[in-house]
Amino acid sequence: MSFVKSFVAAGAFVAISCSAQAASFAPGNYQAIDYNGVRSIWTPNGGNNPSGKAFVQGNGASALWSFSSDSRFNFDGTNATLTGTATNTGNSALAFDFSLDFTSTGTGTEIGFCQFDGATGACDGSEAVDPTMWEFFVLDEGSFTGIDSTVTEGLSWTLASVDAHKPQAGLGANALEEEDLGFSMWITWTLDGASADLARDGFTFNYKGKGDINIDVATVPLPTPALLLLTALGAGVFLGRRKKAA
Repeated sequence: MSFVKSFVAAGAFVAISCSAQAASFAPGNYQAIDYNGVRSIWTPNGGNNPSGKAFVQGNGASALWSFSSDSRFNFDGTNATLTGTATNTGNSALAFDFSLDFTSTGTGTEIGFCQFDGATGACDGSEAVDPTMWEFFVLDEGSFTGIDSTVTEGLSWTLASVDAHKPQAGLGANALEEEDLGFSMWITWTLDGASADLARDGFTFNYKGKGDINIDVATVPLPTPALLLLTALGAGVFLGRRKKAA
C-alpha cells in the first residue's frame, strides 16, 4: 500500500514516502528548482500574450527567469506559498522577489494540463503522467516586487492565474522528468500603477502580459537536530514492535 506520512519537526514539514510514487502531493517544505536550469518563469513575446510584448525588453533581457537557491514551495495540506527571488537569464541587473499564495482545491479536481505534450499526456514528451493524482490550487494573491539597487527598484506587479492552466503540483506536473515532483501554472502580470509601457535605464517594461511558471520541487533536508529526533522516533517505533513480537 502506498501512503505518505507527514511529520512536523523543528518547524519544518517533512514528507516521507513509503513507495516510489506517493498517492498525492504530500504537505512539505520544498525547494523550488529551475525547470531546466534556466526557466522557472517564462515571460514571452507574442503568442497569447495580451500586449504582444515580453515582460521586459532591451539590453540583452531574456524571456526566461531563474530562481534563487533559497526559493521555496511550502504546502500544509490546505494552503501553499511560493516565495523567493527570480533573476533574468539575459541580464542579472534585472531581478525581483516573488510571492504567491494558494488554496488547495483538492486532488484530481481539475483537468491536468501538460503544456509540453498535451496530446499524449506526457509533460516532457515521453512517459505519460497521471493528473488525477495531482494537487490543484487557486491563486489567492500573487506579486513580483522590484529589488533595491537593481533596475526594478520601486516597481511591483500584480499576478493572476489563467483558467486554462490552473496551479497544479504532483508527480510529473510539468516537471523535467515524470519521476520528479513539479509545480506549474500560467500567469498574467500587470505593472502596478501603469497604463502604458515604462522605459527605464535602457529597458522597456511592458505593463501587462502573460507567461508561466514551471519548476521541479525537492524536499528540503531536515536540520541535523530534527533528523536525530526523527531517527529516535523511528527507532522507538521499531523497538516497540520488537517487544510486542517477543
